[in-house]
Amino acid sequence: MGVYVSPVDQRTLRPPWLGPRPGGDATWAAVAAVGVVTTLVAVALGDGREFLAAAACIVFAVVFAIRPDFGVYAIVMARPSMDLWADRSLANVGGIGLNPASELALVFIAVGGAYLLENWSRAREAPSVVPHLGLATMAVLSIAVAPSKGGAITETLRLLSVVVLYLAAYTLIRDRRSLKWMTIALLASLIVPTLLALWQFDHGGSTVIGLIGRSAGTFLQPDPFGIFMGFMLAFMVPLVLCKQLRYRWVLWLVLPLVLGALVASYTRTGWVGFVFGLFVLALVRYRALLIIGPLVLVLVAAAVPSTVHRFSDLTAGRTQYGPGNSLRARLDLWRTNLPKVYHDPVLGNGFKSIVEDTTATKGQGVNVVAGAHSHSDFVRSVVELGVPGLIFFCWLLFSMWAGCRSSYRRARKGGDGVLEAVSLGALVAASAYILMSADSNLMTQVAVSGTFWTVAAVGHAAGRVELQPAER
Repeated sequence: MGVYVSPVDQRTLRPPWLGPRPGGDATWAAVAAVGVVTTLVAVALGDGREFLAAAACIVFAVVFAIRPDFGVYAIVMARPSMDLWADRSLANVGGIGLNPASELALVFIAVGGAYLLENWSRAREAPSVVPHLGLATMAVLSIAVAPSKGGAITETLRLLSVVVLYLAAYTLIRDRRSLKWMTIALLASLIVPTLLALWQFDHGGSTVIGLIGRSAGTFLQPDPFGIFMGFMLAFMVPLVLCKQLRYRWVLWLVLPLVLGALVASYTRTGWVGFVFGLFVLALVRYRALLIIGPLVLVLVAAAVPSTVHRFSDLTAGRTQYGPGNSLRARLDLWRTNLPKVYHDPVLGNGFKSIVEDTTATKGQGVNVVAGAHSHSDFVRSVVELGVPGLIFFCWLLFSMWAGCRSSYRRARKGGDGVLEAVSLGALVAASAYILMSADSNLMTQVAVSGTFWTVAAVGHAAGRVELQPAER
C-alpha cells in the first residue's frame, strides 16, 4: 500500500479567506427605507445641509450592504472623532436634535440590525449577546416610565447602536484577515484624537479645570477622552510586546504619543484604569511590569509634576460650600440617587431620570449639582433600568471579561502568539473598562462604549478563528 506525499509543504499554506457576507434582501430593504426617509426629511426641511446628510446616509447604507466590513471599519475609525460636530444640529424630530453622529447611528441601527437578522446564526454565538439584548430590552421598557420621553429614547438608541456595533463586528470577523483589519481600524481611531489632544496640550489645553489645562481631543469633555485613551492604551501594550507581530515597531513609535495624550487629558479615572490594566497584564503574562510599571509612573510624575497635583484634592475635607473633592461628590451622588430604586425596582425610572431629577440640595453631607449624572454605570443601571437592568449589566460585564479570558487561554495553549496578544489586549482593556465603569457614565457614550465593545468583539472573535502556532 503506497503512502501519499504532498507536493507542497502544507504548513506554508494559508487558510482560505472567507470574506464578509454581503447584505441580503432584508439589508437592501433597510437601505431603501433609509433612502426614502432621509430624502423625505430633507425635502420637508428644505435645508441644504439635510440634503447633504441624506446623500451621505444613503452612500453609507449602500456601501454597508455591498461590503458590511467596510461600513463597520468606517464607523470604528470615525466615531471617536465625530463629536467635533456634536453642536451642529441637522434636524429636530419630536424634540430630539439630530447631529451627524446621531443620524449615522440611526442609519447603522437600521441597516446593521437588518444584516444581523440575516446572519443571526453567527451573531447569536457572541458571548455577550444575551445580556446585551436583555439590557436593551429593559431600556426600551423603561421609556414608558421615564420623566423625559425624548431623553430616554435618545439614550436607548445610543445603547442600541452600541449593541449593533458589537454584534456586527463579531459577526464580520470570520478569519485572521478580518480580525487583523478590525484591529487596525481600532488603532486607526486613535490617530485624530491623539494628535488633536497633543496640539491642545501644547496650546494650554482645550478646557481649564482647577487651573489645569486639560485636553479633550475630539471629545466634548476631557473625562470621556481620558477613559477612551486609557482602555485603548491598555489594549495596545500586549500588541507592542508581541514578538510575532509584524510591524510592531510602528506601535512602539506611536505608543509614547498615545501615552502623552492620556497624560494630557488629566483624567484620573483614565490613569487609574490604565494602571489597573497594566497590573492585570503583569499578573497574567508579563511579571516584569510589576517592576517596570512603577518606574515609568515615577518618570511621568517627574517629567509632568502637575499630574501629582491632580490627586491632591482627594485629601480635602468637606466645606460649607461643597463636598471638598470629586470623590466625595461622587459618593454624595450615589447616596442621593440609590434610594430612587424603591420608586420602581422592576422597570426603574427610565434613562435620563437621574439628570432630570437631580437638584441642588445641601444638608446631611449632600451637595449635588442640578443636572448631575450618576457617575457610575452600576448606580445608573439599577436606578434607571431597575433591578433586572442591574442584573443584565453585571452579567454583561462578566460575560464580556470571561469571553476575552477564554480566547486568551485558547491562544496561549495553542501557541499562537499573535492571537494571544490580541485576546490579551482585549482582556486587559476589559479589566480597565469595568473598573472605570464604576465611577463613570459610559453605557450610552457611543464614542467610548462603542469603541470598547468593538475591542471586546475582537477579543471574543479571536477565540474562534484558526490558530497558527509559531514555528520553533
